[in-house]
Amino acid sequence: MQTGLFAARPAIYSVRHNAHMGGAAAPAQNRTRDKEENILAKKNDWVRIHRNVLEAKERTGKLPDDTKNVPLEMWVKGHLKNESAEIGDEVTVVTRVGREEHGTLIEVNPHYELNYGDYVPEITAIEDQLRTALFGGNKQ
Repeated sequence: MQTGLFAARPAIYSVRHNAHMGGAAAPAQNRTRDKEENILAKKNDWVRIHRNVLEAKERTGKLPDDTKNVPLEMWVKGHLKNESAEIGDEVTVVTRVGREEHGTLIEVNPHYELNYGDYVPEITAIEDQLRTALFGGNKQ
């Protein structure tokens, strides 16, 4: 399993306010904030960084046009090596496997955001029809 994610898509610069489960760092909402409300990350906090590995003009010509016209980007999670940093600062992190990477700090205490999409009312109607067909009604 890689700790970095390589993809040709726009970077998402956001700040999340939930603590990473099992991490040693305190939740981001407890961090000291400056007057512009930027979250300050401290040394050893679990963070995510972003960096362009190759600019579009540096990529090989043997790629499809829609791929070679965008930079090769990398997002990596790790423990902050700098003493402190704000979102947007250039920092160095140490990944879980001990590799050092540098890039722009984009998130403190990152977490996964998974869902199954928006509510679809037709699904409820289908469920009711299935319950009626299989069990004779909408009994739980």
